[in-house]
Amino acid sequence: MFERVKHLEGLLKAELPTSEYVVINSVWLALMGIRVNGDLDLMLSSKLWQSRFSDYPVQQSFGLPGPLEKRVRVHALEGGNYSRMTDAQDNDEAVYHHRVVLEGIPLIEPRLYFQYKMRRLQGYQKTITRLPWWRRHRWLNPGNRKLFSKHAKDSRDVLLLQKYFQAGLPRSGLLATITSAQWGQDQPELGELFLGSGQPGLLS
Repeated sequence: MFERVKHLEGLLKAELPTSEYVVINSVWLALMGIRVNGDLDLMLSSKLWQSRFSDYPVQQSFGLPGPLEKRVRVHALEGGNYSRMTDAQDNDEAVYHHRVVLEGIPLIEPRLYFQYKMRRLQGYQKTITRLPWWRRHRWLNPGNRKLFSKHAKDSRDVLLLQKYFQAGLPRSGLLATITSAQWGQDQPELGELFLGSGQPGLLS
């Protein structure tokens, strides 16, 4: 299953202690068989940051030093997206208390990834809604293309997640070991991802 995750071999060659980081973001889409392009993203504990990367500013992300520096990205230790847009208060809480280990690979709980994805999508939608109608045309307003591109990608990902969960949670294989709470099935804000949620949809 992990052969679907790009650049994972390069991460493992870096020999970071697996107890001190989690792989985040679209790794979950890859494991669910949803095709993704892009970097591999990590969150590090403060302990690992201080011991291996103390020369890097804690408010900035950076590429993991090595041959895949432009492909394996380390998120900021302070003020990162997950601390701002999920229930995790900081990197340490995410790394130590919201982790799922599959085949020896430490991953962020899918619930937190889904929270991040849905809250970011909501933010994009609010920003677009507030734009005057004449600025909502992505081709006539090049400055907004990035916003509309990110909105389109997140919308697509949510639709693919909804399709994946139409049959319910995985009942066999590696992903069947993940609990419903770790998936976030009991979270009202994530209800629209799961079958029979009855929640109003962001995409409706």
